[in-house]
Amino acid sequence: MAKLMRMKGPNGLRPCRTCKILGISGENNTHYVPCFRHDGEFYDPLDLPLRTHDEFIDDAVSVEKATTNAEAERRAKDTGINGLPVLATLSSLEFPASFGHDLMHLIPENKLDVGTGDYILQPKVVEDIGRNCVAAGDTTPTAFGARVPNIATQLHYFTAESYTLWTTLLAPVVLRGRFPHKRYYDHFLGLVDIFNDCLSMSLSREYVDNDLRARIGKWVTDYERYYYQYDESRLSACPLTIHALLHIPDDILNGGPMWTYWNYITESFSRRLREIAQNTAIKVKYQLYTELDLSPWHEEELSGHVVAGYNGIRVLRPRATGPLSNRLTTAVAYGQLLRLLEFTIALPPECDTASCPLLLAAIRPVKEPKKSPYPFPVYQDGQFRPIEVIDVDDLSCLVARVPANRRGPLVYALYEHPDSMGSAVEAE
Repeated sequence: MAKLMRMKGPNGLRPCRTCKILGISGENNTHYVPCFRHDGEFYDPLDLPLRTHDEFIDDAVSVEKATTNAEAERRAKDTGINGLPVLATLSSLEFPASFGHDLMHLIPENKLDVGTGDYILQPKVVEDIGRNCVAAGDTTPTAFGARVPNIATQLHYFTAESYTLWTTLLAPVVLRGRFPHKRYYDHFLGLVDIFNDCLSMSLSREYVDNDLRARIGKWVTDYERYYYQYDESRLSACPLTIHALLHIPDDILNGGPMWTYWNYITESFSRRLREIAQNTAIKVKYQLYTELDLSPWHEEELSGHVVAGYNGIRVLRPRATGPLSNRLTTAVAYGQLLRLLEFTIALPPECDTASCPLLLAAIRPVKEPKKSPYPFPVYQDGQFRPIEVIDVDDLSCLVARVPANRRGPLVYALYEHPDSMGSAVEAE
């Protein structure tokens, strides 16, 4: 996005494309942007000097009108703008308001440089966390996303999707109790909450402009205190991506919830094209036309069938028949899906209603503890309640199980994937 806007980025004295904050030069001519300054100047994270459209265009034109290359470079470095973007000819666009930040790269793929402090995890701890990542893949439905690789040994396999699942699903569980001081864990959870809020289907303007802005401002201020520590030798802890978090509220106000314009859709489409190309080459070389058939009709053939009256729910093969208990109760709980039961009730001839198909689910509910020290729902491995049978429409979502402890009986944290079952919507 910055390239489209012809921004200079971290090499400019004013590296941010949204505001005119002055960068501090660090290694390799990279400019960092902490709010706290040792010269007595302080940038208010809630009141940054934002660029306006007219100022942006004027600065860009100024670079274009420079009489020498040296003068153009000097002006570009001073303003952070390399020249007038081609897109500036479109009257429907406003600079920089029309160019929001990409949440996918802003939070999940953001990394903290290794420094000194009691927030650094020991190698053995990181290895243990990596093993938990792999173990969680065995108990997390694919609806949540691809398996997260071992973060200790396979970090090079991480994608944006992996970082997102790590940030929102695994890290809140596997990082609990790992830091010498709890404030680092609490600070990380604050970022996860911000990330989840930015992905909400709808957000009120009042909440974004007041509550969300204040939370992000406090998070960045705490970040500088914990990691930058107001030490100029640690400037690398304040990259442009941390500063850009402060502009999330304006991005949402200008463009809506950030999931509407993040890069997941583009990258997912590109990955799909790559898979099709690779699949085609293998299919032709090894004559695996049937085995690697990805056509829609073939996927439909392998995806089971739909039961009448259960819109949005598809039953996978194979199916089985057997006796059914007549004890039906109502309950709300997490549980393990054991079997789907499909049958048709043959009504008496005097009934005007036609035969009614039913689709039931045999569930083994987990036994949740009455009191738990964890900030999320958990259950102990192997602790179940008696098997129950419920209507499939009562299944609301898939649940991932993430190992939540290091000692004693194995405890799993439970994370929901809303609407992943495609259950019917009941009228209120």
